Amino acid sequence: MIAGRTTAAQACGLLVVVLFGGVVACSNSSATPGTASVGSSAPAPSGTAATSDPTSSATASDAASPTPPAATTTSTALATSTATGEEAAPPPGAVALPTEFVTVAKTIKDPTVGHTITVTKLARNVSWPEGQRAQSAAFELVMIEMKWTAGTTYSAPIRTIDFAVITGSAYPNRPDAILDPALVAAGWTKLPDQLTAGQETTGWMVFKVDPKNAPTMRLEYTRPTLKVLDTNKTLAKKVYPLPLVG
Repeated sequence: MIAGRTTAAQACGLLVVVLFGGVVACSNSSATPGTASVGSSAPAPSGTAATSDPTSSATASDAASPTPPAATTTSTALATSTATGEEAAPPPGAVALPTEFVTVAKTIKDPTVGHTITVTKLARNVSWPEGQRAQSAAFELVMIEMKWTAGTTYSAPIRTIDFAVITGSAYPNRPDAILDPALVAAGWTKLPDQLTAGQETTGWMVFKVDPKNAPTMRLEYTRPTLKVLDTNKTLAKKVYPLPLVG
């Protein structure tokens, strides 16, 4: 069985971020994503607070859009991983989760906010659930295992919506919840919607990718524009590409 974990990397002090109207206050205890909490009354450390800029212009890598089908290309061979633990027999009709993976072992580092994102494994041509298999003629299900460590320089979280798989298709391929029930049922850990400052987790993210069997593929993480509250400073949006295939 493959499982992930979420732990506190370090206490994050009094760093506050406002993301699209939801205040998340960072204190010595974990804050609940999307809710407001109050920090300690002690003097703030050298880190500063930031807000995301909802007025920043969108690019092709920022907006989720429908993906048109494209031609099939040559598939990429998979490297077999070493099996660990025992896998329970799936119930009838369950999705067969992958047993073969490409080892990636590449890292994105955002020095501005201190985030670290390590891609550990990639699985391609993942099985489709019942009722969805007609899409397999044009699209490919791809699973990516990542380790997230959210920095503490600012309180900006790492968010699932900020990731995309780029294949050269007209639109970025955004995360898809199509396999979430199968992952949960099998005891695999899926990555959270967001990870707050000072936290660490390892888990899986699923993408419905156009075209099927794309010869090149990269992961993009887009850290949104941030506004530093106490200095009125703006931290520009930054896109971090990480090659996966080709």
